[in-house]
Amino acid sequence: MSRIAGILFRALPAGLAALAFHGIFGLVHWFTFYAYLVIGISLALFSWGGELLWRSLTDRPSNKWAAIMSALPFWFFSGGCGYTTGMLLAKKLSFIGFYDIPVRPIFLVGGIIGCALHAIFRTIRYWNIFGGAYDSR
Repeated sequence: MSRIAGILFRALPAGLAALAFHGIFGLVHWFTFYAYLVIGISLALFSWGGELLWRSLTDRPSNKWAAIMSALPFWFFSGGCGYTTGMLLAKKLSFIGFYDIPVRPIFLVGGIIGCALHAIFRTIRYWNIFGGAYDSR
């Protein structure tokens, strides 16, 4: 149950980040609350999967910058896939409206959102912000 709660906890900031990007750049013509719920859950699920894939493929380095550099491609790819899937699913469910499907910009925005959210959550979770010590859990 804690994993589901964690995913839902991460879905809220992901949905709000998507809403902010859409508000700033005017990417969509109309939207509903459910659209950002779908986008946020999709981003959270793909981010969780990207984190699990990164953990299974790499030994966690003791240097925090090496850990960030080795995880960045996974964060970007999982954010891009999650955001694109969420946007297309929300469009298919008629929760959000846009005329064309520009997959490259959608993937790029998702990758940026994914990297930003992962950086924030991983910094809070794994590092002592004041001392900079890497948590080896």
